[in-house]
Amino acid sequence: MRVIILTTRLNSVWLSMQEIIPGIEDLWKKYAEARRIEIDTINCDEALDLPTNMKKLLEAKLIVVTAFNLKIVQAVRLIRLQLGIDAPIAFYLHNQATIACWPLKKWKLIDCLNSRDTFISTCSRDKETFKALFENGKCLLTPFSYQELATPAQALDYHFSKVERNFVYVGRISDQKNLHSLMTAFSFLKSQDSLHLFGGEDSLGSPNMEMPSSKTLMNLKELAKTLQISSRVFFHGHQPRETLYHYLKSTPHIFVSASLHSDENFGMAAFRSLCLGANAVLSDWGGHSDFSKYFPDQVKYARVVESQRGPFLNPFELAKWMEATKVPLPTTREIPTHYQERSLFRCLDTLMEQSAEGKTTLAPTALSLAVWRQQDKIAGPSQCRAFTGYEDPLAHEFFRLYGAQKPSNGPVVNYLVPWVKKQGANYLIQDPHRGEISVQSERELANLGYLF
Repeated sequence: MRVIILTTRLNSVWLSMQEIIPGIEDLWKKYAEARRIEIDTINCDEALDLPTNMKKLLEAKLIVVTAFNLKIVQAVRLIRLQLGIDAPIAFYLHNQATIACWPLKKWKLIDCLNSRDTFISTCSRDKETFKALFENGKCLLTPFSYQELATPAQALDYHFSKVERNFVYVGRISDQKNLHSLMTAFSFLKSQDSLHLFGGEDSLGSPNMEMPSSKTLMNLKELAKTLQISSRVFFHGHQPRETLYHYLKSTPHIFVSASLHSDENFGMAAFRSLCLGANAVLSDWGGHSDFSKYFPDQVKYARVVESQRGPFLNPFELAKWMEATKVPLPTTREIPTHYQERSLFRCLDTLMEQSAEGKTTLAPTALSLAVWRQQDKIAGPSQCRAFTGYEDPLAHEFFRLYGAQKPSNGPVVNYLVPWVKKQGANYLIQDPHRGEISVQSERELANLGYLF
């Protein structure tokens, strides 16, 4: 039996993919060795070498696609449409579900896939989102595994406090990650706790909405001054993964993320800290939502609330959970079974055992068709825009699937977030995540998540 892995290194602009794609390849190699399956990995970044790979492709029991890009599309279309090779495909979704898989439609990968193929999601909410896209699409939940990192040649000291709590965020410094709300929540902690932010500025804005980035890092530093927490907030920039986690492994910390990113579909940084034994305070959003099931004594959540202007979370609620979270004593923890290789191997078994019967054309739902039609009309210069903005009713369908809940009546403290200014009779909102708007009343501010 033979498995073909079609892979790429072109998606590494997303730093997490530098870890995720090799991790997928490594998992399949270990699985093939354990099950005595032959496996071949083909990098599709160059033209597919048919003389070398034709015999292997013809023998394939399964073809695994680790990511989406145009080189991958060319390879799959050649294999399926021109060569007529009909081995089932297992396709890793990554960020596709929350945009209705429109790139697969636009660049004609959908034409090559059918109901016998399997889409692989990494969290429950991504799987539920995918189920809303195709009447007959098959989706398998297979989380990422924990990959040991090499010991760094040189260990660094990030000078965490030895007395008070150290809250740690690891990820892109991006408007999508809702860091301004995280810092606002941190400012409510009346202590000498520290907040350490690791990551480089990405300047991506919100491509799905065609919204340019704010000057994220500069704005966050200015916000820290406004909130009078500059002495307790540390921007460490991008750090080598091996060096950072070597330090975090031996340094007590609490992982924090208020992310409302549209495809926060696993949360590799949070996962690594949880596996190291750290506690975490997270937005109840996307892939974050699975962690409480598998790390039940380590995770606390702040609710994500829907509004006419898209999702938000209450910084006072986030602060409440941060205040209540303790730094655990250093301990050796076993990786939860759900993420261990033996469990993941059983997931991969289902792909190898699937029947070749009952193949039908993929049938998109009305939601998918609506997004595809709209995306064709509004794609814009970047070709990435799928939604008109955070007020788009189509976008709200995905926000709800990803975790946005109905608002509830909580205590009112009359706190106006710092990114709202009074301007004549109106209020001007300059939200790094959801954009700039103007409203007329405090009630509107409260309904949109700017007055608490």
